[in-house]
Amino acid sequence: MPQTLDLQAYENNQAKYWLYRERLKKYFMTYVGLGPTASLPASERLYGDPAYNGRTFKWGDATINLAEYISVLAMEIQMLGRVGYSYEDMRGSFEELYFAMSAFNRLDLIAETHYGPPIQLLNGFFVRDDINTQYPDPNSNIMIRLNERITDPNRTVSKFDSGSNVVVLGDGKLSDEFILEQYMNAIIQKFELQWQF
Repeated sequence: MPQTLDLQAYENNQAKYWLYRERLKKYFMTYVGLGPTASLPASERLYGDPAYNGRTFKWGDATINLAEYISVLAMEIQMLGRVGYSYEDMRGSFEELYFAMSAFNRLDLIAETHYGPPIQLLNGFFVRDDINTQYPDPNSNIMIRLNERITDPNRTVSKFDSGSNVVVLGDGKLSDEFILEQYMNAIIQKFELQWQF
């Protein structure tokens, strides 16, 4: 008699997915929306690491994280649409996808300002992030929101670290891994969002 062992129940995986999505927004993003640092997932919350001088919110390769975030949102929308969710049911996901794609455009628009006159062009040349390590004020709404559910004061965030602000390497060429990640993200969006509501 054949027996099956189902270790991954669909309902459990779906509940876990939504829990992780909420944790990403609450604990690894300053906020979802428009503006500096918005809709840009951080890679780490570091505690007590002497290299980062304490409790640090770190972005690192922010555009790679952003590309993966955009891909996940596009696939989420596509999968929810296949099982019958309407646009209204998915409005929050669509808005989040819009803000994430706007975050990439924001990084593209500010790139040229690092190297000359403040000309803003959407041309594919972008910076890794728009994180100001002097920002935000510890009493700002962003810091309060990032720390509001943390009960241990040693685990609250006290500063930001961007890792690096420029995609250009020493020889003046764009870093291939950033471009490849964005290209793969564009392909996923194209194929995942081609269905009708």
